[in-house]
Amino acid sequence: MKKINEEVLEMILEYIKRYQKENGRSPSYRDIQRKLSLSSLSIVHRYINELKARRLLEGEEGKSIYIDPRLTHSTPVSVPLVGCVPCGGPILAIENIEGTFALPEEIFGSGELFMLRAQGKSMIGAGVDDGDILVIRKQDFAESGDIVVAIIDEEVTLKRFLPQKDHIILRPENPTFKDIILKEVRILGVLLRSIHKHK
Repeated sequence: MKKINEEVLEMILEYIKRYQKENGRSPSYRDIQRKLSLSSLSIVHRYINELKARRLLEGEEGKSIYIDPRLTHSTPVSVPLVGCVPCGGPILAIENIEGTFALPEEIFGSGELFMLRAQGKSMIGAGVDDGDILVIRKQDFAESGDIVVAIIDEEVTLKRFLPQKDHIILRPENPTFKDIILKEVRILGVLLRSIHKHK
């Protein structure tokens, strides 16, 4: 049996998830072959079967790719993409709407949402990679352990929120970065989900 390329496997899974969110249906095997420049449909079949065997995808009748029913009957919510947020040291916070995207309310929830593009590597331990699109719920409070967009002296950063008795820790999820310790902090929103960029 031919060896599974884990990178290709992940690329196929990410493409299927993104396609479902954007189109409300699953891509065809030929869509996957064309998008990822795979040499044959049999390769797509082999990788889809591997994803199903690992329970990363479910099958339906006719051996099609399962789609979360929340996507097919979802109410779209318009969410603006508002510039970048660093996942390292804070940078000047500039709100620059790059576009507006429709996200399914049944998955991302209600409330005032916005998106930011992640910069840097300080939150990779929380699954946030450089270039990811972050879906944020706008709110000025957070629970301990939430990942928040915080504003410090008109600069913005993404960190884990850890309030203590007499100070607040904004903690990176990468051991090469140091905690930010403050007496107080202004919270702009809480991270709901990180959408990985397609490599």
